[in-house]
Amino acid sequence: MEEEYSRIWERIEEIEDEILRRETTALSIGVRELCFIERECEELVQRFNNQMRRKELFQSPPKSSITNLSRSEIRDELKMAQRKLFEQMILPSVVEVEDLGPFFNQDSMDFALRIKQCLKDSRQMQRNLESRIRRKMKKFGSEKRFVVKTPEDEIVKGFPEVELKWMFGDKEVVVPKAIGVHLHHGWKKWREEAKADLKRHLLEDVDFGKHYVAQRQERILLDRDRVVAKTWYNEERSRWEMDPMAVPYAVSKKLVEHARIRHDWAVMYIALKGDDKEYFVDIKEFDMLYENFGGFDGLYMKMLACGIPTAVQLMYIPFSELDFRQQFLLTIRLAHRCLTGLWKTKFVSYGKDWVYQKIRNINDDIMMVIVFPLIEYIIPYPVRMQLGMAWPEEIGQTVASTWYLKWQSEAEMNFKSRKTDDFKWFVWFLIRSAIYGYILYHAFRFLRRKVPGVLGYGPIRKDPNMRKLRRVKGYFNYRLRRIKRKKKAGIDPIRTAFDGMKRVKNPPIPLKNFASIESMREEINEVVAFLQNPGAFQEMGARAPRGVLIVGERGTGKTSLALAIAAEARVPVVNVEAQQLEAGLWVGQSASNVRELFQTARDLAPVIIFVEDFDLFAGVRGKFIHTKKQDHEAFINQLLVELDGFEKQDGVVLMATTRNIKQIDEALQRPGRMDRVFHLQRPTQAERERILQIAAKETMDEELIDMVDWK
Repeated sequence: MEEEYSRIWERIEEIEDEILRRETTALSIGVRELCFIERECEELVQRFNNQMRRKELFQSPPKSSITNLSRSEIRDELKMAQRKLFEQMILPSVVEVEDLGPFFNQDSMDFALRIKQCLKDSRQMQRNLESRIRRKMKKFGSEKRFVVKTPEDEIVKGFPEVELKWMFGDKEVVVPKAIGVHLHHGWKKWREEAKADLKRHLLEDVDFGKHYVAQRQERILLDRDRVVAKTWYNEERSRWEMDPMAVPYAVSKKLVEHARIRHDWAVMYIALKGDDKEYFVDIKEFDMLYENFGGFDGLYMKMLACGIPTAVQLMYIPFSELDFRQQFLLTIRLAHRCLTGLWKTKFVSYGKDWVYQKIRNINDDIMMVIVFPLIEYIIPYPVRMQLGMAWPEEIGQTVASTWYLKWQSEAEMNFKSRKTDDFKWFVWFLIRSAIYGYILYHAFRFLRRKVPGVLGYGPIRKDPNMRKLRRVKGYFNYRLRRIKRKKKAGIDPIRTAFDGMKRVKNPPIPLKNFASIESMREEINEVVAFLQNPGAFQEMGARAPRGVLIVGERGTGKTSLALAIAAEARVPVVNVEAQQLEAGLWVGQSASNVRELFQTARDLAPVIIFVEDFDLFAGVRGKFIHTKKQDHEAFINQLLVELDGFEKQDGVVLMATTRNIKQIDEALQRPGRMDRVFHLQRPTQAERERILQIAAKETMDEELIDMVDWK
């Protein structure tokens, strides 16, 4: 039942859509006709008044007549146009008005009364239809009526922006407009009856036919004169032009032979019937005049409805005005068309057939000389008979025709037609086979290397880890050789570190924009103040920071925080690598290197000594493999001496980063040494929103930042 109901209502919706489209087209054409008639009447009256005033002023007849019509004809035309205008203006309110006035004759009054009765019948039909639907749809749920607004990107010109929804539970009902159906079929029936009556009168009454034909000819000539009066010749551009006001009139009177539209120039060329000239019409000017009535789009629809041949010529659109998707599709389609055309050319087709024939000949020769004899030698005859790979040799044996036997027969026929017994043929066979095998070998080798990567499981290797192991081993050997060369050359690592000393002017993240440091803001400001003025701490007797340890996971901004502190304090930074201070790297010299590092830093104070991954060479003594060496203990002891030996506030701060504070020796974390520990956590939601806002200031407009919901 529900499927039948849905099918019926889908059919009703299709009928209603078709009726609405026809009503919209008819309404748009009628409105444009009324507007044109009104404007033409006003223009005729204004011209007539101007002519009469000019007569009264100069008391002399004009040198050239404005129109070829007489005064009585103009008066009759004005009366007829005024009568049509009043009919179209007053007809919508004819339902409520009984007295139609002196402007209408009896035919118009009868027509209006018929329309009134049709509207009344249509309203009654609509009410009856809705009541029947309401009785049948009550079983699906309660009745609801509400208004739904159409989205802005789905609004179509000529259709309402809101629509009424009628729901019974979860079922939507679309009621067809009975008045539209009734009026459409009534108008269609009246038109057919009027045509039949006219044909009958023309056939029965000869005088009426002659009078009708003469009247039609006179009307057509009059309409054509009106249109031609709106044309002129432009001598500057050597073309005939037409007033845009006359175009709808010419289209409605079916005086247009054909039309050409050039959208890239925004012009249209119109040819009138019985005239070999094309008249220029400015589309932009037409859109301005008829903006409220659909513009040029409405005129185009009317020309299509009237059956006027209309050609839209190829437009020139600059490639830069297309978006990326359109540019990509255009490039792909042009390339496909070019390659397809090139592939179908005579030269390419001949080369393709020639290559195909050569490859087929080589395959047949190799199969007949090598492959087929080898298969016959390896596989026994009974097995080949069962597989359908051999011809029967005895009378009672039968075998079906298989693809292998067909292939063997065709290859044998092709081979025998070209084979000769001279020595030259065998030499060329070996050369061709070698070249063919070389190409196939490299083709399969390329596919073996590339196809697995395309399929997603990587290239085929014997041992994927061996290549990585060789790379790591080679890297360590390179580092070892480099260290030995430096030891022999006597390169001082401390001097190398201070040669790379720099002053940070533009840190990656300024200190004021740093997130997740609000709880450590006072301690950071204390470090910055000490670096800016070390003498102030000595005068006040305060304990100045000697070492700072920044702890956090990877990606939390440990290095960026150190550079931001250096930029805020405006002091240089000495970046010391792990290889320059690692215990045991230079045997017996680790303590001396630490001593030299701090002595040089005091001479250049204020300065920050920055060490990344501090836990690699300052680990807990005796706990790990690299901390059980004696040289490492001397390295830690010397580092403790230097941190404790800051008796004078000399403006040197050791700043280090680590991911695991438990791996650093506890002696380095005692008060007076590296006791300032900054723990960097992952940012919270509010801090992430602030980070996004700061990053958006560099890429977005300031007016749009406040409009974004960063949550």
